[in-house]
Amino acid sequence: MNAESKNILKRSAGVLFTAGLAVCLGSGLSIIYLECIRLLADSVLTKNPSRIWGIFAVFAVSLIISALLLCVQNSKCLTIKQRLIESLEQNAIGIWLGSNYKNKENTEKMLPIIRNDIFTYSEQLSGFMLKITGTAVSVILTGIYVISIEPRLLVLTLFISLAAISISAYRGRKLPEQNEKLYFHMGAIYNHNAELVRNREAAYVLNGERVIKPYQKEIADYKIDQAKILGTMTMQRILGSANTILNTCIILIIGGYGVSKGSIEISDLIVLLSAVGFLTNTLYQIPACISAYQQLKGMDSRINTLLTLQVEACDGSEDIAKINSVSAQNLSFAYEDGKSLFENINLNVKSGECLILNGASGCGKTTLLKIFADILKDYRGNIIYDGKNLKNIKEKAFWDRILYLSQEPQLISGTMKENITMFKEADEMKLNYALEQAGLKKLIPKLQMGIDTPVSMLNLSSGEQQRICLARVFYGDYDVIISDESLSAVDPDSRREIFGKILTQLKEKSQILIMSSHTDFDHNSQGFVKILNMGGKNE
Repeated sequence: MNAESKNILKRSAGVLFTAGLAVCLGSGLSIIYLECIRLLADSVLTKNPSRIWGIFAVFAVSLIISALLLCVQNSKCLTIKQRLIESLEQNAIGIWLGSNYKNKENTEKMLPIIRNDIFTYSEQLSGFMLKITGTAVSVILTGIYVISIEPRLLVLTLFISLAAISISAYRGRKLPEQNEKLYFHMGAIYNHNAELVRNREAAYVLNGERVIKPYQKEIADYKIDQAKILGTMTMQRILGSANTILNTCIILIIGGYGVSKGSIEISDLIVLLSAVGFLTNTLYQIPACISAYQQLKGMDSRINTLLTLQVEACDGSEDIAKINSVSAQNLSFAYEDGKSLFENINLNVKSGECLILNGASGCGKTTLLKIFADILKDYRGNIIYDGKNLKNIKEKAFWDRILYLSQEPQLISGTMKENITMFKEADEMKLNYALEQAGLKKLIPKLQMGIDTPVSMLNLSSGEQQRICLARVFYGDYDVIISDESLSAVDPDSRREIFGKILTQLKEKSQILIMSSHTDFDHNSQGFVKILNMGGKNE
């Protein structure tokens, strides 16, 4: 249980004691019910009706007391739940708004899920404590009652019930993990867009696990985990029913034999059927309590995450309004095992220029581009943007000025328009220009909702997905464009055409393009295109 919940329960010790006392007294009334059944059976068998009305009166009073105790229990349980909800929600939302989300407008999408998780957790926790208390008291008192009539039956009942409980507990051993995954997938599905744009509107590649393909995988994983949990709980219920039936059969056999021998009264046999049936059902609340605990444990992990202040990545202190040059100084990168990928790279690119990285697969082109994009940080040397060290530049300011395109298209779970504008207010003129330059004009009329069609509804080819990402180049006002094979899936003729348009835009907007490509573009006549040959090392 997380520390915050423990503190709330400690402050509610009086309420917990009252609720627990009501549960214990209510469970103790079960003995009165059983005794009423035995006396009623004895009165009927001995044809002594004089006691029947007294027995009914005792039973009725017990029911009234039980109802009052249940009201007290529910009232106190509701109080505890409300205290948990209010305190946990206040802390979680404060943390989420304060540190986890810098973009508070998008946080609004997250708040209903935070509240739903905390409500569910509070309900589970407050109910679980009282349920486990009632189960323990009922098992002890009913066990004592059965022993007073026929000790052997208690031994057999316990043996069979514990076997069923063990099987049930074994089957439910993965419930915490499954339940935690279930809530994780649920949160990822409902908060996909909100989590995608947190902290940085354009740095979608840093949150690559939240693009459309993994988003679809989240839905599939959610269904799988949900089916596993339902299957486990169904099996536990089946075992519970089988346990009750088997114990009833044993009582009938042993009790019937005892009646025939005169060692057990018929009235005792009748109450034993009720008592052992009640006992087995109560015993089988133990695996239900175990399952509840296991699910609560998984849920607690998620709540603990909501209540934990997330460690902010180290951010720079310098703003940058415009990037006119990019340079690398003695840049080296090595793997954790010490094996070097490249060493002492020095280069300089200015506004209006293009740098193309050449080299065989595994020579470090993608790694170098990720270093320029501040995705990989474990490098030696310096990356200088417009005279400022990349390590000192504020992350938000940096990502406002650059665009990173990877070979695997990074599509957001939004509309096609949002995928191009990156959730910013759309400029229709710029948007039409970007669609035309990226070769998407003919695609839009074919879509059900035009440019407002969610990409999750579309069966796009790899080339079409890359074109959507490339449209960001023509729509946004970026100073630096970093492209890692982002034209690879586009057909050859269109590839050269789009590349030519990007080079033209470099000069017009004074942008910088740093890219890797296996395609041999016709760049020899372009004096502003530079080539860096990185060789052919294997990673």
